[in-house]
Amino acid sequence: MLNKIIAFLLAPLLFFQTLTPAFLGARNDQSFSDADLQNLRSPADYVNYVQEHGAPVLATETLLRPTKPLTTLRRILTGKIFSEEKEAFIQVKADETFSAMYESVLDASGFDVLSILNHVPDLSDPLSLLVRSLRIDTAALREWTIEQRDKYNAKGQNGVAIAFRMFGVFLSVVKEAEVFGTPTGEPDEIQVCLRLIYHDGTEDVLYPATYINTATGQCYSKEGVGMFATGVDMDMNQMVACGAINAWQREFGFMLFYDLLADTSPLFNFTTRRFKFDYAGKEWMIQIWKGNYLMITNGGELGVYNREKWRFGTYYDCAKDEELMDMTMELSHGDEVLFTVGPEKHWWLTGFKAGKTLYLPDTLTLRFSIDFPNAEMRKAFTDAVDRHILHDVRYTLNGNTVSAVW
Repeated sequence: MLNKIIAFLLAPLLFFQTLTPAFLGARNDQSFSDADLQNLRSPADYVNYVQEHGAPVLATETLLRPTKPLTTLRRILTGKIFSEEKEAFIQVKADETFSAMYESVLDASGFDVLSILNHVPDLSDPLSLLVRSLRIDTAALREWTIEQRDKYNAKGQNGVAIAFRMFGVFLSVVKEAEVFGTPTGEPDEIQVCLRLIYHDGTEDVLYPATYINTATGQCYSKEGVGMFATGVDMDMNQMVACGAINAWQREFGFMLFYDLLADTSPLFNFTTRRFKFDYAGKEWMIQIWKGNYLMITNGGELGVYNREKWRFGTYYDCAKDEELMDMTMELSHGDEVLFTVGPEKHWWLTGFKAGKTLYLPDTLTLRFSIDFPNAEMRKAFTDAVDRHILHDVRYTLNGNTVSAVW
């Protein structure tokens, strides 16, 4: 009891002491050579070097630092802060297929996915206390959440369905997890499965509607919601995450606030252009982005949005299925092509390339093409490009296809 009282009194100091290092050493400088670093004598030298060579991506070790204060908080709440107990994390295992995938991601980007998965904090103590206090039958709770999942899936509300299922999993207190694949019967295709072992000794298997083609390296959802319902699929050969056609982001349209929110975050560093025009009784906006995303990828985006003319503000709806157009996109740094995406009918063509170096947005070149349905819409778009105040997007025409360089 005395340990708990002392721990609670010292809680703020202990917590923030462990949190502080998470903001230090934010990048892994392994992609810089020692000789290069020694020649940097001033801030101007560093800026010029980064302008030409880029900067290292966020290190996995830095990304994992916030797990330490979470572990400290858990030990404070359970009164174990002064014990010799080791840090507790959920144990995550992977079969040979997924271990090989993790290794390929690590080699290409330095991003250690398996290490991150193995640093998911074990919250069994506070969760078990909550379950006991509320007298929750976790097995019955999971059955109910499965019923709710099926109910909302039938209504097409996939996000709500996933939330119910994960709520049951969360309160059941996960002890161990195993990622594995099972053949689907289709050539070279496996389905991703997740076996969970709970602290009460029961097991559960989740099927996150995610598939991998071991020949092409594609990781995807057949429902078009992205792998693991994240809104993006993965091209393992290019190490590029690409937006899914039915991504959850589609339900939220676009507004200026999204860019402002991302632009004020240290996790994003991008530049963007918006081209607005009228066509078929609606206000349209085609927007492009290029830059760094989540401090671990270089990326680009090409989005198509519209709204009724009577609406005000900055909110636009995402293009509907009947409004999709064939689009392509390529991102490069100097002579190096980082990735290509498309051609594909889409409303939000994206590519986020995992690598070991982040390049400044202005040093990236985005090439894209859009196949418009007719000359009227094509001209409305090119007129908007011509009107843009910066005039830094050049384009060529081939019928109703516009190919542009930015």
